[in-house]
Amino acid sequence: MDCAADRSLIVSPTIVVRDGSGAIIPEANVTAHNVETGQARQTVTAGDGSYRLPALPVGVLLPACVSIS
Repeated sequence: MDCAADRSLIVSPTIVVRDGSGAIIPEANVTAHNVETGQARQTVTAGDGSYRLPALPVGVLLPACVSIS
């Protein structure tokens, strides 16, 4: 299967946000931007520093922007 050609595929990665020392960052705001569509997805990290952006369409995503409130 050619994954690049099949635009019906979706991805739901789970990622952990850590600071420079490796400590997890809970309750951080996360935004990921799709370069091809201009769409943005936002979420907040859980208590263990993880976040998930469910059902992301296949495409080129800019690295997530993380801010701490």
